[in-house]
Amino acid sequence: MNTYTRSLMLAALTAVSLTQGCSCSDNNSGSQVVIDPPVITDPVPEVATINGSAAKGLIFGGIVSIHPIINGVLSVEPVSTTKTDDSGSYSVTYSNYDGSPFVVRVTTDESTTMMCDLAMGCEGVAFGETLPFNDPDFTLDAVLPTQTTEQVLTNVSVLTDIAAERVFDALQVGSTDETTMLINNANASVANRFGLFGGLTTLPIVDLTNSAALVGVNDESMRFNLLNASIIQAVLNDGVQTTISAAMNSFAQSYTLNGLTDNAQTTTVTSLADILAQASNTLTLMQNRATANNITLELANLTTVLENLTNLALAQEPTDEGTQGGTTPTTSGDEQAKAKAFVGVLGDLSNSMDLAVLTDDVAVGAQADAFDTQIQAADMASSDDLEQVVEATAVAIEAMAMAYDAYDSDMTLTSWESDEGVMVTIVPMTAPMTDPMMATDSATQEPKMHVSLTVEQNVSVEVGGMTTMVAIDMTAMEDVTHTESTNEDGADMDTAMGHVGISGTASVAGLMLTVKDGSMFSVEELMSVYEEDASGETASFKVSGLELELMADVAQQVSATVTDPITFSGMLKVTLESLMASGTLTDMGGEDSGTASQEITKLALALWGRVTNTSGDSAAVSFSVKGDGTGIDFSQSWLGEFSDADDTDSESDSEFTAAHLMLSFNADLAGVSDAVMASLNMRRSAEQASVMSLKFSYPGVQMQLATTIDEDSDEPQKLVITNQDGVVATFIDGDEVTGTIFVGAKKVADVKGVVVTYIDGSFGSLDLFE
Repeated sequence: MNTYTRSLMLAALTAVSLTQGCSCSDNNSGSQVVIDPPVITDPVPEVATINGSAAKGLIFGGIVSIHPIINGVLSVEPVSTTKTDDSGSYSVTYSNYDGSPFVVRVTTDESTTMMCDLAMGCEGVAFGETLPFNDPDFTLDAVLPTQTTEQVLTNVSVLTDIAAERVFDALQVGSTDETTMLINNANASVANRFGLFGGLTTLPIVDLTNSAALVGVNDESMRFNLLNASIIQAVLNDGVQTTISAAMNSFAQSYTLNGLTDNAQTTTVTSLADILAQASNTLTLMQNRATANNITLELANLTTVLENLTNLALAQEPTDEGTQGGTTPTTSGDEQAKAKAFVGVLGDLSNSMDLAVLTDDVAVGAQADAFDTQIQAADMASSDDLEQVVEATAVAIEAMAMAYDAYDSDMTLTSWESDEGVMVTIVPMTAPMTDPMMATDSATQEPKMHVSLTVEQNVSVEVGGMTTMVAIDMTAMEDVTHTESTNEDGADMDTAMGHVGISGTASVAGLMLTVKDGSMFSVEELMSVYEEDASGETASFKVSGLELELMADVAQQVSATVTDPITFSGMLKVTLESLMASGTLTDMGGEDSGTASQEITKLALALWGRVTNTSGDSAAVSFSVKGDGTGIDFSQSWLGEFSDADDTDSESDSEFTAAHLMLSFNADLAGVSDAVMASLNMRRSAEQASVMSLKFSYPGVQMQLATTIDEDSDEPQKLVITNQDGVVATFIDGDEVTGTIFVGAKKVADVKGVVVTYIDGSFGSLDLFE
């Protein structure tokens, strides 16, 4: 666990250690070189044009009105109104604009309709159909600080409405700067809580029901729109509200009062896990609709992301106590202040983790070191203790499998002993197994005979050159059909299918592994064919429908050297759609030659859970790997030693093995909830190329670093860093590092070498890729 968490943080810091101090932010270290001329404030436009889309499902014919917030007071009367068109878009002019923050509000009338984007349907209307939507209780808001551009992109969504509710709840008479800070904090905190990048009001809205319109939409935009739809679906599914308006209002108010919990203990409390689960349902429906219309959508990456985030949320202890996301360090509404704060955060992270503040007196560095010391002292993840209990568990399970084979040949056996001295007790049973589908024979519908296999003794294992006795108390419930035969060509065939339930404990003095009830292994078909003649040997192997679910606790035991023991509780899940392998071994007159080939279709591995200590520190972890090698053949050929085999594969630029890795953690340290969160996402985008993104956050700060690594390309490496305020920095590593910094559509700085030049004339130093 220590290596895991530290690797992520080092990845984050390595990526942003490109920076060595910079900017004019007040919270930066004194070592930074900053020269500020008198501040030049961008004038506000006399006429501002606000345009965008409105969606809780796309809203057609909705009334869009602009309401200024003057000296902290929201104007009831709009200064301008329009309607959304038949694509859900709008454009409205704000004449005589005075620089006040304002609200873009969407309401309905008798002509308004809405596209249903809920997988479960909308008040009697199916996903992808429109419904009349004249609801006097419906309002959808987005709130904007002072604007300095004539064209203002503002997309109004459920997520912007949540942020607006937070602003209204805290709004009080005051200056424009105070209101601007409140708006920035509200929009950024909602983006933080939902892990969104690029600016809450500028993320593009797309029609999830229109497969053709989704082609080419990036993952971040897709996830934003899925969340926008799934919040309401999750609230409705929790059963407290019955209408879309009531669900939306209820969630916004609840979020303002209590925030959002990761995994609710009460079924009627909507949690992040609920929302992500509904997003996954919608994604499946979208994929099915696209397939039915012969449209190809690249949704595999997003599916993995949602599954990983759901697992991370579920790894938290169930609680109804929520969080609202950290606020932004930006202290002013103009674009330059946001850019300087962004660059300042990069400088803080690269100079010292201790400068990244979690609370008034708690820093990331100190707390991460404290928790890391706990993990490192125990070193549980790589300890001999853990290796010993896992090895002993494997020995016991192998002995039980061999005992089952023996029982299959002689059904009078009540015990069986392996060559290693492991004694297995055999008890025939007729009680149903964990999986109800395995309780009866599908052909005869008669109750199946199950066998309980138990090992209860000390098992000897050798780890690190030392022999240890591990106490095993493990039971397996087996229901496996095993057949041996000879095919028409005279080759020996061995087939198996079935289900194995596993539970029990394995322990040494320092550690206990508990495999919980419900853990199981199943396989639809496992077949091997073997043939031998004078010229050599031929063998083939096929497995399909393999699934392993292992729910386990690994608990360190209190001892003279361990006073604050650590426990990991979670699940490991492995699925394999199919694997086929074949090989030949030929006698070449004293020297063997051979060939082997294999094809793996879809393989997935996921691990999620939580590691805790008795001091109250904890971290939720989630890891997943997916691969799809459908149609790709991997082969080896050798003469003499297999270690000298020549490896080949049939991959090409257009046909290659898809691979996707995600790794996340969420640490609660010394009472600081969600102290540090990080997620690494890597996927293979071509035979010689991969896309990597790293997201990390702590209260008030959220960053995403993205790059594409292409071994076939001579183009300079490009790194894009984005935050929750809509700041986007692009760096290109050529002969000299160059780059730009944008906030929304507005360019606010250029980067050349070590110099960042802002449009107000100020500049700072920025060392990249050193």
